[in-house]
Amino acid sequence: MSSQQPLSDADAQAVAEFVEPYTCAIQFIPRNDTRDPPGRHHGTGWLFDNDGEPCIVTCEHVSRWQKHGVLGYSCFGTEYGISIEGKFVEVPHPVDAAVATVKRSFTEISHQGKCVASSMFGIGHAPVQGELFYAYGFPGADAKQLFGTQVVVGTSVFLRLVELDEAVFQEEPPHPDPALHMSLAWQPEYALPMLGTTGTLSLPNGMSGSLLWNTRYEEVTL
Repeated sequence: MSSQQPLSDADAQAVAEFVEPYTCAIQFIPRNDTRDPPGRHHGTGWLFDNDGEPCIVTCEHVSRWQKHGVLGYSCFGTEYGISIEGKFVEVPHPVDAAVATVKRSFTEISHQGKCVASSMFGIGHAPVQGELFYAYGFPGADAKQLFGTQVVVGTSVFLRLVELDEAVFQEEPPHPDPALHMSLAWQPEYALPMLGTTGTLSLPNGMSGSLLWNTRYEEVTL
């Protein structure tokens, strides 16, 4: 792996500023939770414009906990969270996706969050060789409860596709499906800090539900 970062800090910052407003942290509060503050960080979601109706999208293995308590979300530009009022429509593994309306709650708290428009999606997956993908989410390792407040810190990461390791198929289910899934290199020991950050890249637990963005950086700079 190259010891040089793949793109400039200015370009990385531009991608981060574009994506962050679409992303939100998800919290789970079990029934009869007596902790102060209640609940804990539970995953990542993103906002979607469904013909003018704001919706939240995440993984099914995140949303399924809605039946055991309350799932809430916190948008970009606010320190507050609010309950997800809609019941998730879920598609389990191998799709592992879920969507719920947040039409009412989306306007109840002042924030700067945005909804992804359907026009922003590609009609197929055909990246150029070595293309950079971008994900932004909230690792569980970086979520803490301090002074009666939930503190959740976002992580930005640029990734490249790698061959799906056959060893993954031998791990505990659910197993990946090469026809539906792709493999990305998430290796903290090789990660290069950018934008003035220091330390080690956190493991991705808690980023389930993050939207994966094709930067098209290699495509347009070749």
